Amino acid sequence: MSTLLSMRICGDTAYLLDTYAWVEYFIGSKKGEFVRGMVEDENSVIYTPECCLAELKGWAIREGVDFKEPYRIVRKLSDIHCITTGDWLEAATVRSEMRKKAKDFGMMGSLIVA
Repeated sequence: MSTLLSMRICGDTAYLLDTYAWVEYFIGSKKGEFVRGMVEDENSVIYTPECCLAELKGWAIREGVDFKEPYRIVRKLSDIHCITTGDWLEAATVRSEMRKKAKDFGMMGSLIVA
C-alpha cells in the first residue's frame, strides 16, 4: 500500500492514512485488515489529512454508503490534520533532501517528516 506512511514518535508509530487506506478499511479487504491492525494498535497514532474527508465522502456517494458512519469512525480513530501552505512548502524542502538518498521518496512522506 504505497499511500500508507509511518514514522516513530516518542516510542509510538505515527501513520498518515489517505483515502485509499480508509476505503480499504471500510470495505474490509485484505489491505483493509492491515489498516485495521494499525488503527486498533494502542501504540499507533493515526493522522488523516483533511482533504481525504472530501474524497471519502465522494467514495461514499458513489457507493451508496451513508457518509455519517465512515466520517464518525475516521474522526474517532484518527486526528484530522489540516495541511497548511507552510506544511507543503516545508515538505518540498524535505522531499528534495530525501530524494538525494531515496529516488522515490514522495510528497506525502515528506509531509510526515516535515
